[in-house]
Amino acid sequence: MIARPWGDKIELKSSISEKEPNLQALAAIGDQTAWITDVAAVSDYPNLQQLKTGLNQTEIVDKDWKNQGKLSYKSLAGDRLTLTYQKNGALGDAIINGEKRVLENWPVLDSPYIQQKLYSGQLEIKVPQQPPWRLRATLMGPTWEMDK
Repeated sequence: MIARPWGDKIELKSSISEKEPNLQALAAIGDQTAWITDVAAVSDYPNLQQLKTGLNQTEIVDKDWKNQGKLSYKSLAGDRLTLTYQKNGALGDAIINGEKRVLENWPVLDSPYIQQKLYSGQLEIKVPQQPPWRLRATLMGPTWEMDK
């Protein structure tokens, strides 16, 4: 998985769990944050140089990010994904390859490794052969949790 964060500040948070001090997280911090993620198969990009070449073919357009909350991405697969975030709302306006998509009742993220249901306030990450961990939104700020 490849990820590109947007925010007022991007930080590598070290030791995010007292129980698991080696866990780290990349955090996008601010009032207006976003992540563009893409997935690459080793069979398509067998070495780092081929992955770099593929990533050089992707395109991110963020000229309207600050004033309109709009990001556009041409993926490794060549798809054009555009999302305009709604201020004070969880759902945005999505366009995939020129076709408008309705995002109601779709999960924010849904893969074998990362899940976040819409409006859940919780991101769950499952790494093979590791206990799952969660990032939860609370009134006091984000909270990291890990199963035993």
